[in-house]
Amino acid sequence: MIPTEVDTSELDALREEMKKGITDFIKEPAKGEVSEILSHDEGAADNCKPTIAIDDNSEPELPDFDSYYDCTNKGFLVKNNRGEWIPATEAHVKRELRKIGYRNRVQDGENISQVDEKLSEIHLERDVKFAGAVAGHKVGMIEDKSGRILVTNGPEIIEPVKGSWPTIEEYMTSLFGAQIDYVLGWLQVRYKAVASGDFVPSWALAIAGQKGNGKSFFQHHIATPILGGREALPYRYMTGGTAFNADLIGAEHLVIEDETSSTDIRSRRNFGEKIKSIVANQTQSLHGKNKNALTVRPLWSLTVTLNEEPENIAILPPLIDGLADKITMLKSHKATNLPAQEDREEFLAKVNAEMPAFVYYLVNEYVIPEDIRDARFGVRAYHHPDVLEALGELSAEVKFDSIVRAVLFKKLDQPYLSEWTGSATELEHKLRESAFASEIRILMGNHAAACGTLLGRLDKNYATRNRYFKLKLLDGIQQWRIHEKPVKQEDHIPV
Repeated sequence: MIPTEVDTSELDALREEMKKGITDFIKEPAKGEVSEILSHDEGAADNCKPTIAIDDNSEPELPDFDSYYDCTNKGFLVKNNRGEWIPATEAHVKRELRKIGYRNRVQDGENISQVDEKLSEIHLERDVKFAGAVAGHKVGMIEDKSGRILVTNGPEIIEPVKGSWPTIEEYMTSLFGAQIDYVLGWLQVRYKAVASGDFVPSWALAIAGQKGNGKSFFQHHIATPILGGREALPYRYMTGGTAFNADLIGAEHLVIEDETSSTDIRSRRNFGEKIKSIVANQTQSLHGKNKNALTVRPLWSLTVTLNEEPENIAILPPLIDGLADKITMLKSHKATNLPAQEDREEFLAKVNAEMPAFVYYLVNEYVIPEDIRDARFGVRAYHHPDVLEALGELSAEVKFDSIVRAVLFKKLDQPYLSEWTGSATELEHKLRESAFASEIRILMGNHAAACGTLLGRLDKNYATRNRYFKLKLLDGIQQWRIHEKPVKQEDHIPV
């Protein structure tokens, strides 16, 4: 049986017309209108069928841009390709925002563009009071009562690696001799503080010795790398030569090296006060020129090297007013393996190669001897007798003490005395009538209170405080007791 041929032209025309209608009804969404291209309608009978969800008001999600506004320098901060924060202009920030998709043109219904909106957010919400390095702090944000501080770069911490360090060992042992434990203990305490970022108080380290014996090499090539790799010169600031210290805040190691000595007592006392502040105070005032001061918390360590002659030791302050436990004074010797200047580069390469092993020893193997441990500083302060003697020869109060002892206790025409009690005026009268009248005139001048001031210093001086004692007032006049030889505090009977 032959099938009958059927005419389908009308059916084909209807099919094409239906296709055209569906195409006109379903239009492709414009770019930016599709918030979710494919999803599953959980309420549908067949939830495997994809559906299209359209949000007419949505735009592509923009990435965040990491930037801050520096209120002090009135500019922006962005990260470079090495992850360090660097200054940037507004034009620079706008360019970077456009690169990652932010619109720079205002569209209908907007007051400002996406670029300007992001700039406003950075300006108002990501402002910082200071941006820069802060000694001992890693890159990141510090927030405290003084405001937000952006640390732009941090210290270089040497990673400990077990090994040998023969070059450093010979150098250190020969340079410091029997005093080596004070140095090793100090280095251990300071390294741990910087590595952890935790504030730990520690005394200043002063090293006296012959010129060219290797003490400066210790500062720059042993101490500085262990303390974080950054150093600064604080002497002018510490002696009152300048009030600005912004250049010091980012350096873990404050270095004073062979500075021109000042025997001016005001400079030396100012130096002593700054030492106490640096080693014991957690907060410091950051003061840049033409900038408002603010509070920061640098992790500072201070070293001083000086030649051993008395006129060079004059840089050190008198050990009074609580300074004695905040400075260690060592006498160094010539390092036996320190090469000639032309061979220093090779020697330094050996030291640098051994540094990770030396740090490993400090952190994991070295134990601070029990007899020099200190609860506050880790290691108790030490003062080499030769440095103390040279320092004592320079101070006005010690010169005054030598005259007082000669006048009160060494006169041949009076009975032997072991102590003297009286007022500053009575003592001054004795001194000005003695054979030392000219020396007293130089020391005291015509200042009415000079004698009492010098007695007060001797009462607090580390070397003389066990011979000079401030007593109670007698008829409204301050009384003093002076002993020829030191006595224990408990043996002293106040009037």
